[in-house]
Amino acid sequence: MNKLCIEMTHVRKKKGAKKMRKKIFRRMKRLAKTVENHARNYHQFLKSRWQETNWSELESKAVLDRLQNILGQLPQAVHQAHERLIDERRVANKDKILSLYEPDIHVLLRGKADAEVEFGNGLYLAEQIDELIVDWQFIEGQPPGDSTWFATASNGSQNVTAHPKATPATAASTVRPAVPASKRSTSSMPSVPALCRDLKNGLRMTISAGYRSGEDAP
Repeated sequence: MNKLCIEMTHVRKKKGAKKMRKKIFRRMKRLAKTVENHARNYHQFLKSRWQETNWSELESKAVLDRLQNILGQLPQAVHQAHERLIDERRVANKDKILSLYEPDIHVLLRGKADAEVEFGNGLYLAEQIDELIVDWQFIEGQPPGDSTWFATASNGSQNVTAHPKATPATAASTVRPAVPASKRSTSSMPSVPALCRDLKNGLRMTISAGYRSGEDAP
């Protein structure tokens, strides 16, 4: 199956790619049916004769559950691919099976040269210059654009970097205060590199202010 998937990828930009992809998919369907039949046979065999193995009942059940998880989704996965490749109909993201093992996966439009689309979720990490993580956020689904996200991170950094011993005045003076979105203008908005630089400088200066107050470094 991996070989067929690689073959499917390589014909994407060739002349007559649509017909070639359909041909490859039909071979995939035949192979998937063979694999499904084998899996059902092994599932039934293990279910009825697990006592003859070296596994405990719980270990056998775990294997059976994993097999059943795949078998239960396989018909829908094949139908989903058939709709897209053979019938040439789009499938809504909410109806797609993106992973047989992890249900909480989303389509992420990245626009990269080597990966236009990725699958998963977003994770934001804010690090100091010494690589200490001072903020994080799990983003379910599509993350916002870089410029929007960096602006949010820069404005919120004062809430996560102020040292316990730093005075409010010192902490506030080291990070630019947030500006309400309604009062921002495109002409006054700093560039993304400037936001990154301000964020790094703010984190560095705030932690330094805490050290000067007499607290030991974390």
